[in-house]
Amino acid sequence: MYLAWGKESLLTFDIEQAEGLFWGFLQDVRELIPQKLYPNNLSINEWRALPKVEREDFIAEVVNHFLGGEEKVFLESQVKLAKSHKLVSHLSSVTAVSGEVLLYDIVKTQLRKISQPIGGDGQNDNSYEKKLGQIVNESVSSYGSLDLFEIAGIEKPNISVLDDAFLAGLVEKPHIDLRMKLLRQLLEDEIKVKFKKKNPKGKQMSEMLNKTIEEYHNRVISAADVIRFMVEMRNNLDEETKRRMDLGLTEEEVAFYEIIANMENATFDNQFMAGLVHQVVKNMKKEFQVDWTNPHRQDILSKVNLAVKATLMKNKIKPEQLKFLTNAFVEEAKEQFKDWPIDS
Repeated sequence: MYLAWGKESLLTFDIEQAEGLFWGFLQDVRELIPQKLYPNNLSINEWRALPKVEREDFIAEVVNHFLGGEEKVFLESQVKLAKSHKLVSHLSSVTAVSGEVLLYDIVKTQLRKISQPIGGDGQNDNSYEKKLGQIVNESVSSYGSLDLFEIAGIEKPNISVLDDAFLAGLVEKPHIDLRMKLLRQLLEDEIKVKFKKKNPKGKQMSEMLNKTIEEYHNRVISAADVIRFMVEMRNNLDEETKRRMDLGLTEEEVAFYEIIANMENATFDNQFMAGLVHQVVKNMKKEFQVDWTNPHRQDILSKVNLAVKATLMKNKIKPEQLKFLTNAFVEEAKEQFKDWPIDS
């Protein structure tokens, strides 16, 4: 409610009403955690009394539970709890459950780390977390510094862990949903490193990965099926790395190489295609200028077209292939280098 104070209005609140909201939000979060996850012989508020290994394992179990399907519901409920807690944290009745509130803050922090890793495509400052003014205090940071990869049984936080031995030991390790999420994160990061944001092959791999995880959550396929798919994807990424090294292709040249390799009736060998792509990209870049893809820069676009065509003709590309490759290369260049020289 608002209290009048001279010409100004001062915002205040009913402490009893705020406390009531807090207990209601706390109960909402509690109902999301099944009794079977509670630490042995302790209330959930006493989780900090557990030995370090058991404490970390308990947190991982709770995180794993929410990754299995109720992550969004938990995060939304926890935000309301955290906001209400800030208003009544000084009350003795609320202080008595501070350990439980801290636990939910830590679980939230771990879920956000997994779902929106640093450097990933997480939401910007307008995300709902920012909008709701979520604040992580020092206690959360201290308890929240957990190595979830180690707890989940993933020895090395990179895709090299995905092999047949890992698949064989799958059923022996706990926290299956947590491992699925972490491994998915590793593969997504690797795809981003290997392919430009709008590369068709990278986009296809990301879509296949998301579809596989979705099928797992819908219980269409098993965890072993997902790991088997991830192992195959890891092998494909390794093959992609080796192929690029063998051909001497840069990341930006790969898409142009794919255009020639996927062309019907093409009879070029790999080295010829790689050499041709080197020349085409090099000669196009000589003609690029700021805003070269904009309609008012048709003169620059024409020069790029001529550079591509001249390079292809110099390499004796047949007339029936010349038009297709010229158009395809220029369209790919528009996509990759439209923000030149930022994208250079």
